[in-house]
Amino acid sequence: MIYAWSLQSCNEKQSKPQLAADPDIKTIFTEEEINDLTSILDFFEQQICDLTQVQSDSVLDCYQAFFKNVSSAQGTGIIYIPVPFHLQKEMYTRLSDAAFKEIWMSGTAVNQVTGDTTQRLTLNFNGKYMSFLTALRRDYELLEAYKRSFTEERKISTVMIETLLFNYHLLNMNDVRIRLFVALHYLTLNDMYERKNE
Repeated sequence: MIYAWSLQSCNEKQSKPQLAADPDIKTIFTEEEINDLTSILDFFEQQICDLTQVQSDSVLDCYQAFFKNVSSAQGTGIIYIPVPFHLQKEMYTRLSDAAFKEIWMSGTAVNQVTGDTTQRLTLNFNGKYMSFLTALRRDYELLEAYKRSFTEERKISTVMIETLLFNYHLLNMNDVRIRLFVALHYLTLNDMYERKNE
């Protein structure tokens, strides 16, 4: 347990200055939103480090183990995201409403066969997330297909999932913006999968 706490402390010390110092992040988000984005990133990194059981002080090793686990879905189509949903929902409650709404939007989905409705959370096409994705795409060409699909579908699509699933090795995980992008993508997927099964 001491190891997890020290890793969390390390992450908190690293993520906040990195996010707050990034020119794109500072231009797009307010200070309060940056604090919330830092909380989201720290939460995600803590979860993937704890649940992949990586014995390292480097969060990048946790991402490598996470991507290895996630990429095993290539043959099955089932993506396992090792983030307990009850903890993710608790994390949501610590975010300001303003920051939450700049990243995500909620609505209902109707099952065409049964007529049942379920709550759904997806990335916010009209929020600051889109500006963030546009800025990120300038530095990462492979995110062009991701953004184009998001623009057309206005939800996480198969193209978006596959873009990250098959090409994560082309992303610079030292870039805190990329780590935030990955965290938001997989937390959104986790919410979609878990909420459907509630």
